[in-house]
Amino acid sequence: MAVVISGDTGITSVNGTASAPSITGADTNTGIVYGTDTLSLATGGVAAVTIDSSQNVGIGTSSPANKFDVYDAASATSSVSGDGAVFNILARASSDSSGPQFSNQKFRGTIASPTVVASGDITGRWVCFGYDGTTLRATSEIRSVVDGTPGSSDMPGRLVFYTTPDGSGTSTERMRIDSSGIVTGTAGNLMLVSDTTKASTSGTSVEFTAIPSWVKRITVMLRGVSTNGTASFLLQLGTSGGFVTTGYVSQAVYLYANPAVYNTTSGFNLTGVNVAAENVSGQFILSTLGGNIWTGNGGFARSGGLYPQIGMGGVSLAGTVDRLRIIGSNTAAPADTFDAGSVNIMYE
Repeated sequence: MAVVISGDTGITSVNGTASAPSITGADTNTGIVYGTDTLSLATGGVAAVTIDSSQNVGIGTSSPANKFDVYDAASATSSVSGDGAVFNILARASSDSSGPQFSNQKFRGTIASPTVVASGDITGRWVCFGYDGTTLRATSEIRSVVDGTPGSSDMPGRLVFYTTPDGSGTSTERMRIDSSGIVTGTAGNLMLVSDTTKASTSGTSVEFTAIPSWVKRITVMLRGVSTNGTASFLLQLGTSGGFVTTGYVSQAVYLYANPAVYNTTSGFNLTGVNVAAENVSGQFILSTLGGNIWTGNGGFARSGGLYPQIGMGGVSLAGTVDRLRIIGSNTAAPADTFDAGSVNIMYE
């Protein structure tokens, strides 16, 4: 190792390597490493910090790809700590609408040879901790998770939110937003979710499936719905075994000069009777008493301006509700064809 001290050029030395630094102390594999347009600090024969010719700084890597690049093949943990109240992490000044970006990246395989992630892989976690007098424990957490099978230009994702209940040191999932944009909560927590509006302009039934198991109340909304016949609108619930078409106790009241009552055991009777030239608007609310017992009631107006209709009833199911449908029928099976309007549900 040659070191030259000159009043004209300062201190100069030969290029070195991590195992043989250009300038060292008594420890010959720890020191300053000069290279071609690069500068490194080596400890124990390993490049600890590198500044390359583009002024990129690398910690744990001798080939930094960004202005600040930290890499550790053995551990994914890095930290910034201090006694101050605020760390200003990211800032961006630009004459456009873009803001600073915090990016988490997940690969399978290695950084040098990455492979595709899989459904259920966590692509990022944001965890907040509090000190309990003995150790740090999580108070809340947000996770980004792959929500389906990924492929080329296809990366479905969901966000999952956790909080830690009083008396516990472990966070529990409370809410998630899936890759379809559906927001769901854990059982026992209030969560209002709107499904996708379905046109009731064709077919003999309007169906909603994949209703979450935690649902305790369902609101069914009809707007301008009609069929080509005069049969009642029936609402039928369903379980994993299919739609339930028997066992209901239900009535619909047709309010006019001489009110009529229409009874059925094939579903919740919404309208009693229909007129093919008119359409129906209103809502029907279903609630569970627990034990898969459901009751419901609602009211509907006709486009003809007369004779409002009220429906009500109950049913005991053999399983958990996961679907429902609207049909126009005086029996248990779909009959009349829908020709106008739309239907949607909200559940909570």
